[in-house]
Amino acid sequence: MVWWIQILRSQGPLTLVPAVFAVVALSLMAHEFAQKLMAHKLGFATEFKAWGSGILFSWLLALAGGFFPAYGLTYLKQLDWKYAPQKDKTGIFFAIGPLVSLILGFVFWAITRLTVGSLLSDAARVGYATNLLIALFNLIPLQAAGGFIWDGKKILTWNRTVWVTLVALTAVLIIRDILS
Repeated sequence: MVWWIQILRSQGPLTLVPAVFAVVALSLMAHEFAQKLMAHKLGFATEFKAWGSGILFSWLLALAGGFFPAYGLTYLKQLDWKYAPQKDKTGIFFAIGPLVSLILGFVFWAITRLTVGSLLSDAARVGYATNLLIALFNLIPLQAAGGFIWDGKKILTWNRTVWVTLVALTAVLIIRDILS
């Protein structure tokens, strides 16, 4: 819906809407599903929870031309007591989402370089931007005033080297896009 609003705002072709929907759905699902698969492999139970206020905020921000990639997230169930001693494993869980987003972002970036001036190229550009924003958002090392800790802070606390590597990969992708 957010990208559909963006296409309408920029007076882009409506034929782009289904392609954008597919690319964004793939991007969001790959990020969250990668976390779910990793959690399952590590022996953790998960649950996806949509964030209603995040969805509403993203729609309102889209009307103003912005983008806010926070629609919900995959939670580790009973993280507070059952998984606390397994910090190394939970760090992997939080890092896999941004890593998958960066890989998809690179794939979409490569598609934009291989196809020019086509529906595929336009959709790939949206896929690149979406995945880059998802990765960036998931690497922000914040803890909200209410105590909610963002994934970026969890990754940084778990392993600074992994966090710096993910941030560096994000920067390389941005710089590579700017320079080409």
